[in-house]
Amino acid sequence: MNFVPAKCAISLATPRSLDRPVTKPSVDLSEGIDRYIAWIRKQSDIRDYFSEASEILKNKGIVHRVGR
Repeated sequence: MNFVPAKCAISLATPRSLDRPVTKPSVDLSEGIDRYIAWIRKQSDIRDYFSEASEILKNKGIVHRVGR
């Protein structure tokens, strides 16, 4: 079993700040999804990325085996 320390995110939003957007989108949802799908298709095989990242993390002692 592998263990990876996780980061914890804290929301600084207040109830008042949630009722109005901070920025306006520059593209509509449909175009954004199309752009995202096009970007995903251009990426290399995700297994290649995670294999390399896993090896780097193991070598740095960040990820290691945990006995049961």
